[in-house]
Amino acid sequence: MLESVPPAAGGVSPPPDPAAYLYVVRIGDTLESVLERHGLRTDADRRAFFDANPGLNSNGQLTPGQVVRIPPSPVAASTTFNPNIQTSWTNGYGRNLAGQNRYNDALQAAQKRWPGVDPLILKSILAQETGFREQAFAANPHGYAGVAQLGIDEAHEAGLDTGRSRMGRNGRAPFYDRAADERFDPAKAIPAAAVILRNKERALESGARTRSGVRLHGYSFYGEPRGDDRWRLAAAAYNGGQGTILRAMRHAYGETPPGQVRWNDLLRSPTGNIRDSPLWRAIAEVGMNPASKYREIAEYAANVVARARQ
Repeated sequence: MLESVPPAAGGVSPPPDPAAYLYVVRIGDTLESVLERHGLRTDADRRAFFDANPGLNSNGQLTPGQVVRIPPSPVAASTTFNPNIQTSWTNGYGRNLAGQNRYNDALQAAQKRWPGVDPLILKSILAQETGFREQAFAANPHGYAGVAQLGIDEAHEAGLDTGRSRMGRNGRAPFYDRAADERFDPAKAIPAAAVILRNKERALESGARTRSGVRLHGYSFYGEPRGDDRWRLAAAAYNGGQGTILRAMRHAYGETPPGQVRWNDLLRSPTGNIRDSPLWRAIAEVGMNPASKYREIAEYAANVVARARQ
């Protein structure tokens, strides 16, 4: 399914590139915003993008639903993880670990295609999301499904086919097309989850712009996180969305780069009242309930990293 995609532009399909991943253009996307969102800033990055999408040119227009290939970032490719994916974790941090080595082949495949994604972090996300249950699904209207709990839009962004699955609407429960929805196939869902995690990592790196035009700075402005703080932030974005984490960074740092983004800076309240913490304010800003979501995101980020580093 990953290669069965519409042409990028002008009826010309991008050439296969196992290191690239597929991005579905959204409403409001421009060529420059897509390049910036995915951290493709240098002349070499731009050349690689246009080489991967020969039907496009620097003056080309993007249309919603169009599929383009995003080449690997030299920064991401320079960080390669080669741990033993076989694990013997004993502390589940509230999650069932019985299936922790069930999907090592899929994790290995994801590691080879996207070397910038730490496979132990990805495995820990699977534990956090579902306890390694490939048939898991959400009963709420959002319609998350599979071992990695991907949403329908995220699945499409990563090139998966979700069949006739749909989110709940008008008070109805979501519908899951188990026969055709590739989110229920771990061999496809786990590499797709790696794509989404990498996509969120890149967004945190480059920043974004809100629909109202507010610039949300990323690591390129504030400073790179160090060590596992990078993965705490990425895991938090996987759970709560990169927009939430970018907003939290803006509340924490404003226009003053600290030189290094620290996860605890987003949790800490300047007044001692948790409601004044950057993460709480960001969660409220995007329309989620911070009374429950603050603790969920904070524990998610901490548990994913702690479990992976056993």
